[in-house]
Amino acid sequence: MPDYKKKKVKRSGRAKGNATVKNNDLEMKPSRREKNIPTANVKVVKGGKLERMRKMRITVAAVAFISVICILLNFLLPVGLYENYVNLVASIGNGSYPVSVYGSDIYDIAAGNSHYFMLTDSRISAYNNSGKEIISVSHGYANPYLTVSETRALVFDQGGTELCVYNLKNETNNLALDDKIITADISRSGTFAVVTKSESYASTVTVYDKNSKVVYTWNSALDIVSSITVSPSGKNIAVGTVSVENGQYKSKILILDFESANAKFTTDLGNDVPVLLDSNSSGISVVTEKAYNFIRWNNNERNEIKSEYTIDKFRKSGNRMLLVLNHEGNKNENIIILLASNGKKICEFKYDGAIADIEPKGNHIYCLSDNKILLFGKDGEILREGKSGYGAIRLKVLTSNTVAVASNTAIEKITVEKEVE
Repeated sequence: MPDYKKKKVKRSGRAKGNATVKNNDLEMKPSRREKNIPTANVKVVKGGKLERMRKMRITVAAVAFISVICILLNFLLPVGLYENYVNLVASIGNGSYPVSVYGSDIYDIAAGNSHYFMLTDSRISAYNNSGKEIISVSHGYANPYLTVSETRALVFDQGGTELCVYNLKNETNNLALDDKIITADISRSGTFAVVTKSESYASTVTVYDKNSKVVYTWNSALDIVSSITVSPSGKNIAVGTVSVENGQYKSKILILDFESANAKFTTDLGNDVPVLLDSNSSGISVVTEKAYNFIRWNNNERNEIKSEYTIDKFRKSGNRMLLVLNHEGNKNENIIILLASNGKKICEFKYDGAIADIEPKGNHIYCLSDNKILLFGKDGEILREGKSGYGAIRLKVLTSNTVAVASNTAIEKITVEKEVE
């Protein structure tokens, strides 16, 4: 039989004696490309996406901020942001004095912010303080009356049926009514109210928003509404009513909102007939023949000034109001009373001399008297004096030492610089 011998196999996995054990792990060597990679710390460079997102957030925030400001200004500014911008642009520019007067008679001059409206027998015009004519329109009314807010002027034909409202650019409202107009008023919000005669009632009050939409109607069954004023916000009205009882006048002031036909507050004036109502954000000025009352909008609180003298003039400018009282038979003996916007008396003094016109400016009083312009301090002392032209009938304060003085032919600019010795 064949002789089988076990074949010797050399086993490479065993170590003999002190033989070195080799590591079976493969050694990784860098490639040629990797040999050129720097050993410094690697910095990640951000792309443009985050920067674009940051700029977008800033833009959105800016647009949102500007939008909020515009919305607030639209509510806070009279009749909105756009119309204030239109008025501002229209009033920019220089004019010169003297300014010619259109028409034969000046009926009224009323101040706005940096401009003033003038009503004559034929036209309604507006000028800035430098004398530039901003707007001038023929009204065609037989018996025109003017009432103004900070930005708009309302002209109505008393005893007629028409009225118009103007800003410094153009006509904003034009109404032809069915009934004859007794009186009207306009607020800084553009809301205006008209009192008319009525076949079914003694008087009817209609309130319109700045776009001539009717927002409220109030009928007075027995009492005639002789005067009216609209609150600056356009949310309330005050009316003065007159009736006759046992041969005596009976007068009241009613404060109304637009939620009810019932008055929020009623003030009884007795036989003092209200001849003029005017309002600010605090309350209502009520002028009767021999008394002045200030009635608050919110609580009917009342301040009263009574006198044996007749109230001849009521003027206001900014946060000041002014009363001139005298005797009907003697217009040269006057009492001048300066009032704060809440109706409280600031000062009172006498002045001997005819007063053609007068206007407050802060705690100073500018008076047109006997072809002179007088500047009074609070104590009645004449601080400065200037000369006006012949036939001057109205004035408008322009700056602390200049006034515009109107006659039936021209408006002149007068400097009041001379200090009285």
